[in-house]
Amino acid sequence: VPEYLNFDADSLTGTFVRLPERSELPAEINEQLIVEYYSR
Repeated sequence: VPEYLNFDADSLTGTFVRLPERSELPAEINEQLIVEYYSR
């Protein structure tokens, strides 16, 4: 489990402890494509 997530195995719940840093995200994200998509 990444550091920015908290998982409780007893209740099977997860919560964000904080927002993840860009470097902690596992996938390649092209921010420019997101901006272009939503600026239509």
